[in-house]
Amino acid sequence: MAIVYAALFVFSLIGAKISIKSFNTKEYLSMDSTNAVRGVYIMLIFLSHMMQYYTYTDRIDTLGGSVSKTLGQMIVVMFMFYSGYGIGESVKRKGYAYIKSFPMNRVLKTWLHFAIAIFIYFILSLILHLNYSASRIALAFIGWTSIGNSNWYIFAVVVLYIITWISFSIAKKNKLVAAAIVTALTVVYIIVMSFVKENWWFDTVLCYVAGLWYSFFKEKIEKVLTKNNIVWFAIVVVTAIGWWHVHWYRSIPVMRILEALLFTVSFVTATLKVSVRNKPLIWMGKHTFEIYILMRMPMKLLSMWGLKDFNLYLYFAASLAATLVLSFLFSKMLQGVDKLIFKPKKS
Repeated sequence: MAIVYAALFVFSLIGAKISIKSFNTKEYLSMDSTNAVRGVYIMLIFLSHMMQYYTYTDRIDTLGGSVSKTLGQMIVVMFMFYSGYGIGESVKRKGYAYIKSFPMNRVLKTWLHFAIAIFIYFILSLILHLNYSASRIALAFIGWTSIGNSNWYIFAVVVLYIITWISFSIAKKNKLVAAAIVTALTVVYIIVMSFVKENWWFDTVLCYVAGLWYSFFKEKIEKVLTKNNIVWFAIVVVTAIGWWHVHWYRSIPVMRILEALLFTVSFVTATLKVSVRNKPLIWMGKHTFEIYILMRMPMKLLSMWGLKDFNLYLYFAASLAATLVLSFLFSKMLQGVDKLIFKPKKS
């Protein structure tokens, strides 16, 4: 699969904007740029998940698979960072009124979309005669267990949304106090989850917190990152080397958390010079939830039907095409549901 990874890299460069002398301070965290980055990483997640249905044996395929193994949880850190950053920006623009809408427009909406997807997985499990216990099915609807779907990320995000709502409800209009409470409660979440779940349930959540703090101190941070090209380059290189060094100690939970933060700093700093601007990737970035939650369906079905054993690249292409079609249809359905339940207030 090295060819696919190489193709994704080249494709990501199409439409990219590179600033040599200046910095993309107005674009690197724009909706289009962050969605394009999300598009790149959702493809990396797709390739990583595909490895769970197929064991690479060819040398070239194994080389590609090693990319996913090396990156590990780094393929989700930017989702966490951008989510926290986006909430920080919304708080700055809309104030406390935005937090009041959190239970409905963030927590409930995210969970409802997830629950609808889980119901589809449940129907699929009945069709395929997959026997899951009642408790496992029930817990799957909150993301604690899985019935064939991806789950830990949605569970973590919903918890982070609840933590954010509680924190800002306590601190009211003092956003820095609220961010401090978010940080403290997120650390509590990490400690608790470290006793009951695997590392990947908690090792990237501080990147969400980092995004929130970045939003609140954006101007001051950018002054440091964009002081000159030497400073920018030094920060990218030092944090990248730090990530690579810490990477080899990822068996230690604290080091995994540090690894995620170092990777985030390095990547965000790098985007000040290189901005991804690719329309197909932007579209995928806008539909990361649908792609993320549905990708396992085609992978599972096409694997059962033997396509993976017939031709790996055909299996990849068919799985991706089916996922994108399902994601498009699912997004349309969710839009209809949202119009019925989350009606905008009349002015």
